[in-house]
Amino acid sequence: MNKLTPSLFFTLFIALSAHAQDQVSGIVKDMEGNPVVGATVQEKGTGNFTITDLNGRFNLTPQQQVPFSVEISAVGLQLQEIQIYEIYAEPMEF
Repeated sequence: MNKLTPSLFFTLFIALSAHAQDQVSGIVKDMEGNPVVGATVQEKGTGNFTITDLNGRFNLTPQQQVPFSVEISAVGLQLQEIQIYEIYAEPMEF
C-alpha cells in the first residue's frame, strides 16, 4: 500500500490593490479542492504574515519589492514556497 505524504495544493490569485501598496490575494486549497482554514501565508525573510479565513482566502501587503517569495503552511500539510515575480492588475491563477 502506498502512503502519500499530504501536500498543500493551492490556488493563488495576485491582483493590484486600490491602496498605496500592492496586495497579494489568494485562496489556499488542499489537494481535493477544499479551502484550507487557518493556513499561514508568510512573506519569506520577514515577519509579515497573514492567516487564511474560513474560505481559505488571504490578503497580504508585501514589505519587499518583486521578486519575493511567500511560504504557505498548514498543520499536517507540506510547506509550499511560491516566487512572486510580478503583481498583475488582473487576477492570475497558479
